Amino acid sequence: MKITFQSQDLCRALEKVQRAAQTKVTSNTNNGFFISAEDGKAEFQANDYSIGIRTFCEADVEERGSVLISAPHLLSTIKMMPSGPVVMEQKKGESIVFFKAGQYNSHFPTRDTAEFPLVTEIDHAFHVNMKCKDFAEMVNLVSFAASTDAKNPIFTGILCDITENVFTMAATNSHRLAAREISLEEMPTGKGNFIVSASVLQDVIRLLPAGEDSMMEISWASRHVAFSFGETYFLSNLINGVYPDYKRVFPSSFDLHATLDLKDFEEA
Repeated sequence: MKITFQSQDLCRALEKVQRAAQTKVTSNTNNGFFISAEDGKAEFQANDYSIGIRTFCEADVEERGSVLISAPHLLSTIKMMPSGPVVMEQKKGESIVFFKAGQYNSHFPTRDTAEFPLVTEIDHAFHVNMKCKDFAEMVNLVSFAASTDAKNPIFTGILCDITENVFTMAATNSHRLAAREISLEEMPTGKGNFIVSASVLQDVIRLLPAGEDSMMEISWASRHVAFSFGETYFLSNLINGVYPDYKRVFPSSFDLHATLDLKDFEEA
């Protein structure tokens, strides 16, 4: 296997999947980076059974193949290499992969790729498309209200409710509550009501493209949710359980309404 990357492309791809590569897991076979290449593209995956991330980047593939690199410091090592071409090579029959950029050389141990749990797309899923900026705005507005106490996992998540063309996110730690509702431009293929870890959704929005019209697809089934955008596919387990009826907290009517200047309110 022999591939040549541009250093910035390699770093960007590793940065996208490293969240799943460095999470503590019970099995150490998947605690690394799975890289495969053919036909001018390299595929990167990481999977810790809680989340799985897959992405692609362009590459000059001299010899196709795949490798599982068990190296938590791989990304930091690549970042220290000079900018420009980076050659990754694993010779047949060897369990070491080499990286070379200019006069800089490094090598890492590998594992059997057959043991890696590949990130696959959800079967029998419902789907909806929406703008990345709208999704990011929703997460940013409600995630602060989620709990960080793992003893009650339901409250560490964000409720996502998709009914017809209305998408609602809600989060609470039982002391504070935030909810955001938007109208979708496209109709979903089915209804959705599921709970996703707030930290996972924060990871997703960090990877989203910044373009004003950039789109993403959300797919969900009984146990998983996936987010597809650009060349990236982000898969996550759902949090099991029933989310409390947060709508009962909101009063049906109010005695007083006030309109405030947001900047003045923040300063106050």
